[in-house]
Amino acid sequence: MVIIVRKSLGGWNVGYLAKVKSKGRTYWYLKEYAGKQPFKMNRERTIFNFGNEENALAKMHFWKVKSDYFPVELIDLGYGKDDLQSWINQIELVRFSLKKVD
Repeated sequence: MVIIVRKSLGGWNVGYLAKVKSKGRTYWYLKEYAGKQPFKMNRERTIFNFGNEENALAKMHFWKVKSDYFPVELIDLGYGKDDLQSWINQIELVRFSLKKVD
C-alpha cells in the first residue's frame, strides 16, 4: 500500500492505492480515508478507478510519457508525476512479487 499525503485547501488529503480482486482479476483504486459516513459501513472513499491491473499499468505508463493526458480530477486533488511514478512502482512490485517462480 502506498500512502501519499498532500496538502489541499481544506486540509490534508491522504490517498492510497488499494487492490480489489474480483472474478480472478485485480483492480486498482486510489482511495482516501473519509471517516464515518452516514448510511455506509466502510470508512474509505474511492477517489479514482484505474481499472484492471494490465489496463492500469498501461494507462499510467502512457500518462508518464504524455503528461497532458493525466486526469484533471487527480491534478485538482494535488497529485502529480511523482505520485504517478510511485503508483507504477507499487503496482509492479505487487504484480511481479506475487508471480510463481518455476
